[in-house]
Amino acid sequence: MLNYGSAAFDYEPYPICYITDVLDEDTYGRLVETYPDRELFEYKPELGHKFSLSEVNN
Repeated sequence: MLNYGSAAFDYEPYPICYITDVLDEDTYGRLVETYPDRELFEYKPELGHKFSLSEVNN
């Protein structure tokens, strides 16, 4: 399901990995279509301006 063949690593100023085309178009499309509506997420400014979809945090 995941393609790591295009992984590229940089180590300065810190280690980070870039991966392009990690998902095929069909898989990505299914994720986009089934992603929960934004109304289900709760804004959490105390967590660094993030949105949470959690029974624990909400």
